Amino acid sequence: MSPIITIHASHRNVGKSFLTANLAVLLAKQGHRVSIIELDFISELPMLFGLDPVDLAQQWTALQQPGNILPEAAWLSVGEGAIALLAGGGKEVHPVSGFSLVEQLQSQPQANRLGEDLTRLIPHLNADYILLETFPGFNEEGFLAFALADVLVFVLNLNAQDYQDTAVFIDLAQRLQVDQIALIANQVLPEVNAEQLVASLINTYNMPVWGALTAVKPVEHSAYPNLLCQAHPNHPFSQGLQQITAKLLELRP
Repeated sequence: MSPIITIHASHRNVGKSFLTANLAVLLAKQGHRVSIIELDFISELPMLFGLDPVDLAQQWTALQQPGNILPEAAWLSVGEGAIALLAGGGKEVHPVSGFSLVEQLQSQPQANRLGEDLTRLIPHLNADYILLETFPGFNEEGFLAFALADVLVFVLNLNAQDYQDTAVFIDLAQRLQVDQIALIANQVLPEVNAEQLVASLINTYNMPVWGALTAVKPVEHSAYPNLLCQAHPNHPFSQGLQQITAKLLELRP
């Protein structure tokens, strides 16, 4: 079974989509087929890959029909690998009480449409890795994606609200018995000591911290095929993400 990596954040503007796009490219450059399933209907991912959100939504619908598979034309070649982006997010995302949803998922784990859709979809993707990019914050689709994850990655910025929300998210994920949880600090200013920050986060949450990624300037937010990790592999952000990619490569034999 392809590892499912759910990528979540407590709010917008933490750089989650940019991180996901570059991470997918780095995995693909290692020769893997990477499917990104976008559950956030206002994500930047379609723009970053130059794809039409309407086409992506139609493709998602078609894949729910018995016997349909993802056509090779949907895959973007990246090095020896490839990337496919699917849009699964609806236009209504319902805020929920995280703890009440945990109880619901534990008592009726197959009773949600998103879970059923993904269960049908994933075997037909022929992907080595599945990246689930969630709608940020406390909402139903996000917590359902928690429950499906082999690895749950929380992306946070350095502010009090993110620190507090991340603690709650970790508690919820542990109640859902997620196999592996990791943290990534994103948009870290260059003057911050990354090693000290990582040590502080580990001490605060008692969770693995996969990296502290340097802030990227708006002018560096280029789209595929000139994403930052492609155009500037020696950029501190790219190098930090390469280390995170190495951790994901360990998930497969």
